[in-house]
Amino acid sequence: MATFDEDEAEMLENLKYLDYIDRMVRRSRRIISPRRNDFEQLDDYDFLCRYRLPKESVRNVVERIGDNLVSTSSRNYAMSPMEQLLLALRFYATGTFQLVVGDLNDLSQSSACRAINRVSFLIAQMSADYIQLPKTESERTQISQDFFHLSGFPCVYGAIDCTHIPIQSPGGETAELFRNRKGYFSINVQTVSDSQLKIRNIVARWPGSSHDSTIFANSHLCAMFQAGDIPSKYHLLGDSGYGCKAYLLTPILNPQSDQEKKV
Repeated sequence: MATFDEDEAEMLENLKYLDYIDRMVRRSRRIISPRRNDFEQLDDYDFLCRYRLPKESVRNVVERIGDNLVSTSSRNYAMSPMEQLLLALRFYATGTFQLVVGDLNDLSQSSACRAINRVSFLIAQMSADYIQLPKTESERTQISQDFFHLSGFPCVYGAIDCTHIPIQSPGGETAELFRNRKGYFSINVQTVSDSQLKIRNIVARWPGSSHDSTIFANSHLCAMFQAGDIPSKYHLLGDSGYGCKAYLLTPILNPQSDQEKKV
């Protein structure tokens, strides 16, 4: 016959088991709340501050890539194309972690990662439609005139520079190639823009340890200048990180005359 202590111990064990079951049920119960819709809720100014793009541009992008972002399943409260695009744009605009932008939209880090990856791939596929060097003489003339009106500098084809995009260490034997002079891992991306800050050419395949001048010397744009495909009267403007060429002008580091100081 069980004693009182044994009965009490068995009852406590049963209570612990029931409490455990209750906690597991509550933990597994999924509560889905409506996701925020900044496109509808924010005014134009606040939206631009948070996403770096006006609503009209976002609407145009979602019209271009939206069909490829539609979920093939109706399970798990799938994100709409607009929600995926806004999540990716917020990630680009803030430079924060995927976990943070996921929390803002009641999503896991893995879901945020997949959405950002899909949107980034589709946007990259459209790059050739928007990132183009001027093809005709009238286009080149218009760009040079815009630069002249902006700064008084004649025959400018574009402004060139590089910027480091931080990345995680890729690992492996070549990982240190991606460590730049400031000590973090990156990709050194070269861009050429016009006077309206529109990107006309981009090179995004060099590791962070690569020098700006090395990237340009091995670029298709440099080959076009050297081959004469771009008229010799036009030139790029770069900083002192580049070597001065007939087609690439750099600042005078120690100006002496009044003319040099004006430049």
